[in-house]
Amino acid sequence: MLRGVSHGLLPTFAAVGWLAPVLLLLARIAQGISLGGEVSNASAYLGEIAPSPHRGRYSAFFYISTGGAVLIASLLGYFLVRILDKADMASFGWRIPFIVGGVLGIVGLWLRRTIDETEHFEKNKDKARHVKNPLLLTLRRHPKAVGQLIGYTMLSTLCYYTFFSTLTPFAINSRKASADDVFLALSIGTALFIALQYPMGMLSDRYGRKPQLLAWAAATAVLIVPLSTLITPNPWNLVVVFCVGLGLYTAMTSIAPAIMSEMFPTEVRALGIGAWYNLTVATFGGTAPLVNTALSEAGNANIFFWYVAAGAAVAFAAIWTLPETKGMQLK
Repeated sequence: MLRGVSHGLLPTFAAVGWLAPVLLLLARIAQGISLGGEVSNASAYLGEIAPSPHRGRYSAFFYISTGGAVLIASLLGYFLVRILDKADMASFGWRIPFIVGGVLGIVGLWLRRTIDETEHFEKNKDKARHVKNPLLLTLRRHPKAVGQLIGYTMLSTLCYYTFFSTLTPFAINSRKASADDVFLALSIGTALFIALQYPMGMLSDRYGRKPQLLAWAAATAVLIVPLSTLITPNPWNLVVVFCVGLGLYTAMTSIAPAIMSEMFPTEVRALGIGAWYNLTVATFGGTAPLVNTALSEAGNANIFFWYVAAGAAVAFAAIWTLPETKGMQLK
């Protein structure tokens, strides 16, 4: 909640020396931990409050809000670099987005305190209190679900890192694209990403989760490398890359809370999602910048896209073993 405010109000190196970067590092770690903890709770909550026939479309609101936040943050950054010179950005401009985010976090806390626990949680909270070693319990009783969750989360985090992070510097530094063109293409792709969430959630309620996830993994495996060849200084090519990539990604993100909630019973749902989801994100998302940097320094930056394609193939195999869960009652 207050992480953004703390980032924005941190003292400078000139004022406190090496304590400044240490405080920044600690604040960023706290921010990562809090965000990781919220993913599982928010996913479980959306899955549990939704009527069974409409769980897909309810789930879509998770990434509608996430995508909206990414788009607003990008636009804010773009606006700041246009009105502030480099000296002002280095002096105080970089603090503004963190302070804005911190204020929004306070609003989020207020909203969260006003919502009630779900009926599923209230019915199972006593049972949950008596669960011993819940993390081991998920492995012992739900090993297949854990493996499936790791399989498709690996691809999801690689897709997120690829399209929302690595493609921008890759296009600018390796393919000599204009920074403004890349920003515009990413903004258009992100807007499409947001717009497709609800329709894709509705499709999953009608036709099923599994076909949608299989289509996402298969299309990513086949198209990610050809898409990378379209990253050129041509702005229209950039729009195609971001729109196709992020459009495909909505097939998964729109139903992520639904599919994860349907894999575990209520008493271990939040932990089953949170622990294994975050471990997978840390393993593959956390190392993705290192892999990308190492490949780039070796002059093989294009191989990163083959790495994502391989992850898509693994995810396809994991998704193939999933049962169809649309319309099911949560346990």
